[in-house]
This record gives sequence, C-alpha cells and structure tokens, in this order.
Amino acid sequence: MLGPLRRSLAEIATLLRSLVRRHPGISVLLAAAFGAHVAVIVSIAGQPLEPSRYSTARAWIWPLHNDTVHRRGPGADFFALYEAGRSVRRGHSAYDREPMPEAPHAYAYRYLPALASGVGAPLSRLAPKHAWWLWIALLEVLLATTIAQIALLSRRRVTVWASVLLLLSSPYFLELHMGQFTFASCALAVLAAIWTEFRGGRTSAAAAIAAFASAALLKVFPLVTLPAFARTARGAAVGALAAVAVGAVALPGFALHPDDWETFRRINFSAPVGGLDAGNYGLSYVAHLLLAPEGGWAEESWQRLVLVWQWGLLFSTAGLVVMARHPGLLLGAATLLLAHFLSYVHVWEHHMSGALVAVLAAALVAEREGERGALAVLLACGTLLALPTPFWLLDSALDPRVWDPSTGWPSWQRALLASSKALPLLLAFGACLWVLLRQGVGAPRLLSGSQPDWAASPPAALPRRD
Repeated sequence: MLGPLRRSLAEIATLLRSLVRRHPGISVLLAAAFGAHVAVIVSIAGQPLEPSRYSTARAWIWPLHNDTVHRRGPGADFFALYEAGRSVRRGHSAYDREPMPEAPHAYAYRYLPALASGVGAPLSRLAPKHAWWLWIALLEVLLATTIAQIALLSRRRVTVWASVLLLLSSPYFLELHMGQFTFASCALAVLAAIWTEFRGGRTSAAAAIAAFASAALLKVFPLVTLPAFARTARGAAVGALAAVAVGAVALPGFALHPDDWETFRRINFSAPVGGLDAGNYGLSYVAHLLLAPEGGWAEESWQRLVLVWQWGLLFSTAGLVVMARHPGLLLGAATLLLAHFLSYVHVWEHHMSGALVAVLAAALVAEREGERGALAVLLACGTLLALPTPFWLLDSALDPRVWDPSTGWPSWQRALLASSKALPLLLAFGACLWVLLRQGVGAPRLLSGSQPDWAASPPAALPRRD
C-alpha cells in the first residue's frame, strides 16, 4: 500500500496548496474541522482506562452515545483483541478468557484467530494504554488516507463535504473510544476498490490486494463486495488474490486449534440473539419496534425472519450489482457494504463510521457521473450518519449502571432513536441503487474489463470543476 500512499501524499499536497490559494474561506473551514478533530481525539485518548462510575475525567463525547455511557470502556473492544493476543502468545486459543489484571475490562473476542496472532499478539507486548494509543494512531493514518483518496478523485463540493464529515464524524469518535475495527474494515475495502478501478499498474494492484485482504481479516463482512470486484478482469484478479490471502492467513489458526472454528462460527454466524436495546440502530430493530411494539415476537420466529431478511437482501443486491450495466466497481462495492449494514440485525452506532465511508464513496461516483439528485441525497444521508443521535436528549439520567436506558421509554422514542441512523442508511442505499440501475440490467458481464469514461484517466489528470 506504500506506493499509492506516497503518490497520494504528493498529489494531496499539490491540491492543498491550490485550495489555500484559490479558496481561503474553505481552507479556514477545513482547518477548524481539523482542529476540532484533534481536540476530540486528545480528550478520548486522555481518558483513564477504568474511570470510576461517577468520574468527570471522561471524553467530551461521553454523554452523546449509548455505548459510551452504558457499555464498558474505553477501549473494551480493542482490549478483547489485546487479551486474545496475549492468550495466543502463551500458546492458548484466542477465545480463551484468562484473568488479565494489568489491562482494563474487555469484551469476549469474536474475530479471526489470525487477527489475534498477527495484530493482537504484537500489541499485547506493549502497556495497555500505549497499545490503544497506537491503534488510534493507525486509524488516524487510515482516516487521512481515505480523505486524501476521495479528495483526489472528486471536485470541490464532495472534497470539502467528505473531509469535514469524516473529520467530525461522531460515530468515528465512538469507534476510537471503543477500540473498534468497523471503520478500518470499510475504509480498507473502499481504498481497495479505488486503487483497483482508478489506478493502473502492478503496485496499485498489490496495494489493493493488501488492503482488501486486511479489511477481511479485521472483519469478514467486506467479502460481501466480491461480486463488485468480479465484474472486471482487474477487479476479479484483485478479489481472488485477496480471498486466497485471507484463506492462507486464517486457516492455519483454525488448524492449530480445531475447536476454534466452531467457536468462531457460533459467535458470528448462528441465529442472532438479543441486542434489541437502545444501542441498536438497525433497520431490523426499527421493524421490530413498529411491528411488535410490546415485544410480541416469539424468539424463534424473529430469528428466522431476520436471517431470511439478511441473506435475501445480500443475495438480491449482489445479483443486481452483477447484472447492472453500470460498469463501475466502486459504486457496486459501496452498495454491497450498505446492504450489509441494512441487513444485519445487530447494528451499533459505531458501525456508521464505516457506513459513512461507503456513502461518501458512492457520492464521489454520483458527482462524477452528474447524478445531482442522487448526490444531494447521499450527502444529506452522510451528514445524518455523521451527526450524533438524539440519545443525549432522551437519556437524561446517564446512569452507567443501567444496561438499556430505553426500557421505560415509549415505543415511538425507541423507534425515533433507531431510525436516526437506519433511515439515512436506507435512503443512501436507495440512491446507490438508483445510480447503479439507471443504465438498466442485463446478462452478467463478468470479467468485461469495462469502466466509466471518467475512470479511464489517472486521477491527477481528471478535471476539477468547481
């Protein structure tokens, strides 16, 4: 990934110099967004890892999110990886829970054993807080790379809008607080699509393969974008080699501890249970609230329904991406990522940090293709995804001892909270399908190698009309 990154840095430096010279007002806006971003990051990283229940030494974002107030933290998801890495270093399974008094509370590990071996084990050699700070720094580098790539391919409106939204994204700040991996997985998948579709040469292809494989090793869901990659010869090669790399890295961990596969499968692919609380922002949860406001679903019926919805939406979206005459890879990948978030039953607020990247990637395509209506919808949805939810208005007690503060709320308040993210996701998905299907559908043209006219030139040569 270093070749495209170095080239991007040189190009973005040129772009910034031009922006400062020609649009000083926009430069001030971006500088203010960057300053606010840094200030919030410092407040997140400066928290004590185990603040007392009534501590005032908390990040500025603490009152804004269900998962900052009513869940473990900070860093509880990251320290699951840290704990798993330490277990692997001791020759145990990544899923073994061992006492770790030197580190904060952590959730149970649910990711690939290879991630624990390749990332968790080295990080677990550092002091807990230093390891968490390093993870935050890595995410910041990835955020900067994502902003740079979108800016290099877009005109002024999307460049500024995307930069401000990503710098001030409330779900991204929550992602850092939790030590999560969703933003990283989505950003790497989108970067892989960009480097495949808009960059030529072996170096960019190798970077795309590394980014795609890394995305799937962090969380397996980016593999849903494979149908989009399969539509061109270059994309199919990138997707296939990335999938092979994921298998080559992941399988030895399961071979070393055969029982780990059953644990991984059960945690990640069994029928969904629970999660119907104030932390859920999924479309499935909104449907649950509207169709059974008093919790009238039988558990077995609910599980069957959400599994049918999940696989039905993913497969139908994959079919549309494959059959669409629109030749773009990036738009198809963004659409499939949004389909994943819409279909999943356990959708948390931090997931919106990754969904926002997919929405902005689709906005980039809409802008380049002159789809003004779709672009307006996508930017509006991206703004709603980046903003805090109404949680801070609804939960006046902010009591960390309570798991679900919405237990006593009326159904309309619970539905309002969940809809604040679920509906923008649905609208953005609809806008993606609109652009994707405008040219119609037909027999699959796999390995066609076709691409939009505006993607045929290197990004630096693209006209930047204001």
